[in-house]
Parts: sequence; C-alpha cells; structure tokens
Amino acid sequence: MLLRINVGDALTCVYILLELLQLHTMLRVTDGSFGQTTRHFYFNKNKIGTGASSDVFIGVEKATGETHALKIFKDAQWSNSQENVREVEALTRMSHRNIVGYFRREEECGTGRGVLVMEYCSGGSLHSFLQQPENMHGLDDQQFLIFLNDTCQGWKYLRQRGFVHRDIKPGNILRDVKPDSSVVYKLADFGASKSVDHDNGQFLSLAGTEEYLHPAMYEKAFMGSGGNTVFDESADLWSFGVTIYHACTGDIPFKPYGGVRNNRNVMFMMITCKPAGTIAGEQRSPSEDIRWKRTLPDTCNLSPTIRERSVSIIAGLLEADRNRQWTFQTLEHSVQRLKSLKKFTIISAEDAALHNIYTSTSPSLSELQEAIAMVTEVPAPHQMLFHHDQRLWEVVNASYPLSAVNADEEEPIILVNKDESEEESCSNRTLGQEPTFGVRPSLDSDLKTASKICVFVFHLLLQVMTSARVEKGQKRAELSLWSYLKHLLGRVEKKFRVLSETCQEKQSRFEMMKSYESTRKEISRESDSTISQNTNKAKQSVCTIHRKLCLLKNEICRFRKKVNEHLESSPIISETSDLSNRPTMLKSIFEETKTILQRIRRRRSSLPLSECDELMHKKDRRDLEQLCQQSISHWQHHQMHHKHPSHLKFKEFKGVYLEHQETLLHFQKMLEELDMESAVLTETLKECWKSSDIAWKHIASSVATLFQSGPSRRSRFSVRQLTEECENNKKRFVDLMGHLPELEVLSLDSS
Repeated sequence: MLLRINVGDALTCVYILLELLQLHTMLRVTDGSFGQTTRHFYFNKNKIGTGASSDVFIGVEKATGETHALKIFKDAQWSNSQENVREVEALTRMSHRNIVGYFRREEECGTGRGVLVMEYCSGGSLHSFLQQPENMHGLDDQQFLIFLNDTCQGWKYLRQRGFVHRDIKPGNILRDVKPDSSVVYKLADFGASKSVDHDNGQFLSLAGTEEYLHPAMYEKAFMGSGGNTVFDESADLWSFGVTIYHACTGDIPFKPYGGVRNNRNVMFMMITCKPAGTIAGEQRSPSEDIRWKRTLPDTCNLSPTIRERSVSIIAGLLEADRNRQWTFQTLEHSVQRLKSLKKFTIISAEDAALHNIYTSTSPSLSELQEAIAMVTEVPAPHQMLFHHDQRLWEVVNASYPLSAVNADEEEPIILVNKDESEEESCSNRTLGQEPTFGVRPSLDSDLKTASKICVFVFHLLLQVMTSARVEKGQKRAELSLWSYLKHLLGRVEKKFRVLSETCQEKQSRFEMMKSYESTRKEISRESDSTISQNTNKAKQSVCTIHRKLCLLKNEICRFRKKVNEHLESSPIISETSDLSNRPTMLKSIFEETKTILQRIRRRRSSLPLSECDELMHKKDRRDLEQLCQQSISHWQHHQMHHKHPSHLKFKEFKGVYLEHQETLLHFQKMLEELDMESAVLTETLKECWKSSDIAWKHIASSVATLFQSGPSRRSRFSVRQLTEECENNKKRFVDLMGHLPELEVLSLDSS
C-alpha cells in the first residue's frame, strides 16, 4: 500500500527533525555554556547586555527557531514581587513600532529565575553604537533625526498608556536594523517604569541611572535630603535631555573632576546651579571653576542647522526648575519641526566641502541661497548652483518647484563661487600623534589605547575618503560647468543663425526695393532725394551687418575649437583613476582594529584572565601596533600621489572657465548690437517703401490723367503695360514685407 504524503508536510517533518538534531547536539554541552528556559535555549557566550538586576542573552525559541532577547534576572525572588508583576502585565498590553516588543514571562530551567522574552534588536543599543570609533563624536544628521523622532514616538505611546519610564538613557534605546539597512529606534528596559495613571502623574520612589538623573531625584538619592519630594514626568524630560546631548557628542554633558560617581558634590552643584541656557559643564581640576558650555563641541558630526536646534531642545529639557523646563508637548512640536525640514546636500566646488542644508518644507530659491550663504559665506549674488549639469534656476519653475529637487550625496547641488575666492581644501592632511601602548600590559590603559588607535586609523581613513570625495565632487562640478558652457555656446550659435537668416532676408528685400525703385525712375524719369538717402542708408547698413556677421562667425568658430581643446585636455575630466578603490585597504585595516578592540573589551569585563587570555592579549597589542603602522604607510602612500591638491586643479580650471564665460558675454554683446542694427535696417526699409509708395501713387495719378486726355491706342497700350508692371512690383514688395518674420530677441544669461 502506497502512502501519499503532501510535500508541505514532508518539508515540515524535515525541518522539525533538523531542529531536534540541533537541539540534541546543544544539549550535549556539559561545560555550562548552554542554558534553557521554558520555551527557549541560549548560550552564555551570546550575552548582549548586563545590568544590576539582570543579564540579557540571545535566545532561540525551540518550537519555531525565532530569535528573541531573553532578560534573565539574577534574583529568583524577582518573580514574586507583586509590583513588578503588575508592571509587566501592564506592558503586555503595549504594541508600538518604537517600543521593544514584550512576548511573555518564562522561567529558567533548573534555577527558577524569572525570564522576560523580548523582541530582539540586531543593532544593539544606542550606547554601544556610540562606542564604535566612527560614532565616538556623536551621530550624524540622518541617524540623529531618526533617533529623536522614533524615541519621542515611543515615549508618547508610553505616556498615553499612563507610564513614566524613569530610566531613559542610551543603553535603554535599542537599534533594530532592518534587511534594507534602515534603522528603527525603540525604547526598552521597563524594569524601572511605573504606572502613574491613577496618581496624577506623580511618584515617590527612586529609579534611574546616576548620570541621567533629574536634580531632585539626584538630591534624594545621593545628597541625603529631599525625603518627601514628589517626582513627575520632568524626571524623564531631564533624562532625555542628557541622552540627546550624549547622542550629539558621544559623551555625557556634566563632568566633575574625577568622574560623576567619584565627585557627587560637584555633580549636584552642576545640575542644580547651572546658568540658564547652558547645556554642559566640565571641571578639569579640583580647584578649577566649572567651565559652562552653551554650544555643542566642534567635533560634533551634526550640520549647523540641526546642531543649533538641538542646542535649543537640550537647553529646554535640562532645566531644574519645573516651571521653566520644557513640557513634552513643546518637545514633540520641536521634533516634528525638525522632521519636516527639507534637506539639500551641497558640495562647494572650491574646497569640496559637503554641507547638509535644511530649509522649510516648500522653500523658495532665495531661501535656499540665504541658507547656503549662512553656512558657506558665499553671498547669494555670487552663487552659481548646478543640479544634474543644469543651472538650478533654469530647472525650477511653477510646474517643478524646488521642493521636488532631490539633492543627496549621490546627486548633490554643486556650488561655484563666481568670485576668485582663495578657498583651501577641506581635507585635513595632518597625521596627528600616533597612540602607543605602555611597556607593561594593563587592561584598563590598554583598552583606552586600543580605542585611541581605532579612532586614529578612522581619522586617516576619513582623510583618504575625503580626498576621494573632493576629487569626485570637483570632477562633477567641472563637468557641470563645461556642460553649461557648451549650453551657452549653443545659445550664442542659435542666436547667430537666427540673426544671419534674418539679415539675409532683409538683404533680399533691399535688392527687391532697388529693382522696384529702378523701375519707378524709368517711368517717371525723375529722382527722389528722400528715397535715394534711405536707399544709401539701407545699403550701408546691409554691408556693415554682413561684415560684422562674418567677423563674428570666425570668432565663434575659433572659440568653439578652443573650448573643445580645453575639454579634451582637462586634468580632472581626463583622469581615469578609480576613486572608490583608494580607501579599500584602509577600510579593511579599520575593521580589523575594531575587531581587536571588541576582544579587549570582552576581556576587560571577564577578569581575571587565564594564561591563554593573557597571551592572546599581548598578541592583540602587537597586532594593533602593526595595523596602526600599516595605516600610516597607506596614508603616506596616498599623500605622495596627491601632492597637487585637487582644489588647486579646480582653481586653475575655474580661471579658464571664467575666461571662456567672458568671451561668451562678449559674443552676446556683439549679437545684441547687431540685433539693434538689424532693427534700424528694418525701419530704414520701411521708410524706403513709404517714400516709394508715395511716388507710385503720383505716377498712378499721372497715368489716369493721360487716359482722360484721350491718348492714342498704342500709347494707351504702353501705359497699361507699365501700370500693370508697377502694380505687380508693388504687390510683390507688399508680399515680401508682409511675410517677413520679426526677429526674435534671445537674451543670453550673463550671470
């Protein structure tokens, strides 16, 4: 008997067998590196977070194979806490894109410890992200705006459910990296959160992390006072202000000498007595006064617009006085305004600096130019802006507004200064001080040195990448200028052709008028001084215009040849080197240094070291020093092949371009003058016709008189022939005048 098995069922059986085999293999582990909960298994080596009361591991669900985050509490008594049970049960009702998902509670097999099964976010925490060497000075614009908006949306949802978080900090904001590389930030770790839905939004208990605590909570926790102080949402607002500063700079805002946890008196004075509007304070020695700061440091990666608005938000949140501190509604409004800004990426051709310019949602061209002037110090009248090799103000119109222009790093707006500016390249070509390890290995000092080496290598990588970006940006700028120059030349040539054709037509009209006037003289046998003067004047104009057109034609041909020669010999356009491959080796070295840094961090958190770990640590020290030397060698090699900075090449090219533009302006002026002379010629021909028309009317009157006096049959026949010929000539001339097209005046843009 044959069994009929559905293909889908068969695949399901195979999948279950494979899962059981994998589970069986892992259950054979006997060294304590494997653990289980009611529905999950995990490895101790896959710890992704640790805190005072719990550890977080990557767990795999046994039934489905899905990956989750397992928050395992260190104290088995935690599950018996009614308060925590009530809070967790409340969190099960939450479902939001910017709140880490909570699935269920479980118990660890064998220990009975409580386990929270949470959504797994592959990007780690904001805190770990800021510890990466490339982010040690804070987030860039894109990541910062995503973080700010996502966190506020998650927080808003939490507030609507009647909760305060009470422990907002970078470590409790997770990054979920999607398959398309997009990032979603999520609020996490609600162990300290509290429902205040029935308490008028107030609470008495303490929670939070020391560096991020509101001054009133800090006073109650560490200063021994404020015993009956009631707290509210202002605690979360203050913590979020500190978190925003940390995200902007990679560091906390208040730094007493010796550290926050070693100098709590000064820390308390900083957060309670800071002047209004200040966003940070630092004490560099025990006897030194606090250095207050009202701006973000220069090392901050944010653009000027985002930086300025971030300072306003931070200052509003870091107010100890609740009457002056921003409300959540004010914060949300400011975040939404930031989110709605329109971003334009600008590359300044002179120094190849890349600027992110932010404007209103539907900006005018003048608004964009003023914003560019604020950042680049290039006045609006001196700006030449190109996008897709076209002048920006020729692209933008009523049907295609500026808000529709998508100017990003791949297709930025190119800014060229009309003036002969003396800009220097934005590429910082200094090597800096090379970090070195101490003579004796020490995990504390070695970890700091390893971090410095990573930052040092990243600095060299940035220089090489910036150099590549400089050349790419200036090549794009040169191509845009050449394209526009050829466009202007095309307009000049078109204007020349139109004017030439028009003048040829007027010359034909002039020849016809001469024939017409000759016939009139034969009939009337008398000359007209007015007609003769106009005819001579028209003849002179025709000859002058023809001579100037011939000269201009030769000049345009020579100019076109010169432009093509410069285009072929352009040092940037003719360059064929692959700019994208230059930083590849340094990128590889940088990734290796990051891997070693992670190993040293893990060793630092798992003291004491075994003999094998100590040997591996010594090897990592040597490897880092060698990688640092390799990065220096690659950087020096790159510098040797780029002794002539790209911005100097572009300066030479811009001089040629401006010279060519002046020539085109000269052509334009000549064409405008010829256009005016052509208009004068038209009026002269009209005067000739007017005078001739009067003369022909006189002849017609004389012919009529002859008929009335009774001439002979033969005379009548001759006069009739002459009259018909005159009428035919008159008709032909009128037709010529009527069908002649008016000259279209095409103005060349001189800017």
